[in-house]
Amino acid sequence: MTYRVQKISVQAVLFDLDGTLLDSSEQYSRALTSALKDFDFEPPPVRRIRQLMGLPGLDTVRAVGVPSDQAEEVWQRWAEWEGHLADLVHPFPGVVPLLERLRAAGYHLGIVTSRRKINLDAIPAAVDLLPYVDLLVTRDDTTEGKPHPAPVLHAFQRLGLPPSQGVYVGDTAFDIEAGQRAGCLTVLTTWACPERSRRACPEPGRRDSADCDHPTEPVPDFVVASLDELAALLLD
Repeated sequence: MTYRVQKISVQAVLFDLDGTLLDSSEQYSRALTSALKDFDFEPPPVRRIRQLMGLPGLDTVRAVGVPSDQAEEVWQRWAEWEGHLADLVHPFPGVVPLLERLRAAGYHLGIVTSRRKINLDAIPAAVDLLPYVDLLVTRDDTTEGKPHPAPVLHAFQRLGLPPSQGVYVGDTAFDIEAGQRAGCLTVLTTWACPERSRRACPEPGRRDSADCDHPTEPVPDFVVASLDELAALLLD
């Protein structure tokens, strides 16, 4: 799907990590499935697991049916499996050149992720991206996780900028809700899941949910199907 090209003028670009900068869906689903099986829980279909990407890990574990008294233990095992499967994670093609171009253009860049820092440190592909951004906000930095706006607000506070001067780029409804509640512009990316481009509002920049197939989901300000489209949105 082709969207009309617009330009936005902001000072900061914040990115979600998994599904936005990193192709990590295989690691995510295989690790969670393995952790659930270790505790004799029936894993949900992979499609359901991937729908939950973007939530904090503990919330995801509860969402797939793990009782609260076992959720922490299953979450920890999930993190262990992610470490074993870290070689499945890699940046989407073109991510690093785009970050370099955005920095050269003067943008403040940050990553706001639902991963804990200890989990992120176990993934070489994630660590390799850190030199290209100015800050990292993980699940350890705020009391609440996405879709609560606290992580995004924390990033803008550290940058010393109001949310109105930034944009949050993510691949899930949780990212879009967090960004909207924080008060910044939002960009939904669909390169990790092309079918999202069919569900998203067909007129990026419009917030009228009546124009969308799924009006209960937050409507992003912009939708981009490729890194080239994101570059066109942010760079002259």
